[in-house]
Parts: sequence; structure tokens; C-alpha cells
Amino acid sequence: MIPRNPRTRATSFALVLLLPAALGGCFSDSATSPPKAPLDPANPFRATAIRVHPLTQIVPGADGSPEIICHVELLDRWGDSTKSLGDLTIRLFGPKAGSAGDAEVSRWDLDLTNLDDNAALFDPATRTYRLQLAGGPDWLAGFIAGAQPGAVRRIILQASLSSLGRTLTDDYVIDRR
Repeated sequence: MIPRNPRTRATSFALVLLLPAALGGCFSDSATSPPKAPLDPANPFRATAIRVHPLTQIVPGADGSPEIICHVELLDRWGDSTKSLGDLTIRLFGPKAGSAGDAEVSRWDLDLTNLDDNAALFDPATRTYRLQLAGGPDWLAGFIAGAQPGAVRRIILQASLSSLGRTLTDDYVIDRR
């Protein structure tokens, strides 16, 4: 039924014209969507991407030395968080003396092939692997919130997962400028 009041009729007409335009943003065009990794029938939820999550931070450890709380997220072909088996390596890159390049400073190797260890490292609240990494260089203390800035202003954390003949890698930059 069309309203008889001209003002209500004009509002209804405008609404009918604008509604499809507004809803047009709710649908995606498959041509513009990023390509999905090929489906692995044996493991459809296999990790196809890795990300060092922004929850990653540097905190004082129990003994006062700096410790990295590194959150690593694995994503399946649909972009959803997932778990995976494999060998996870976290590398810390810092400035190379006398050069603009970066040098590996510390490295942590974690075995995620043991199911119990894998489950213990996974944080269900954040859907990431939460890794407490101690033993880094002392100058990392300059990156702790509230600490006096140190000479080092930029570091890179790199996470690599080797699983089933493939390696997924992501770099995360912490910059204190």
C-alpha cells in the first residue's frame, strides 16, 4: 500500500531507491576477493599463513631482564585462526653495528609436533600461540613500556613455521621513534 500523504510518499520513495545502494556494500564480488590457497583434502584447515600478532610485547621477566611475550597466529585458507603441527622458529633481528642492515641477535626454536606441548602453548582467548621468550639481549629493556629509550629504536621479530614441506614466514617490526 502506498501512503496517501505526499511527504510520507516522497520519504518512502527515497527509501526504496537508497536501500539497494546501501546494501550494495554488504556483498562482495568474488573477482575482488583475495585468492584462496588450494584446498588440501587431507587437512582442509591447514595453516596457509602466519602472523606475529600485535599483542606481542616486551615485558620485564621474573628476574628483571627483558622478556618477549610473542603471540603467533596461524590462519587457514579462509583467514580463520587455526592450530598446526610443525617446527616454529622465532628470530629477533636488531641493528647491525656500523651498517643500516639488520642482524639476527637471538633465536628460539619450538617443537609444535608434540600435541600436548602444542595445546599448552595455544591461548584459546586470543586464538594465538603465546610464547614467553627469555634470554634476549639486555638492550631490549629500552622497549619496555615506560622505560627510558635506549640506543636501539627498531627491532624485527620473525616467525617461521615449517610444516609438511612448506615454510610460512611473517615479520613484525617494533619501532620506538
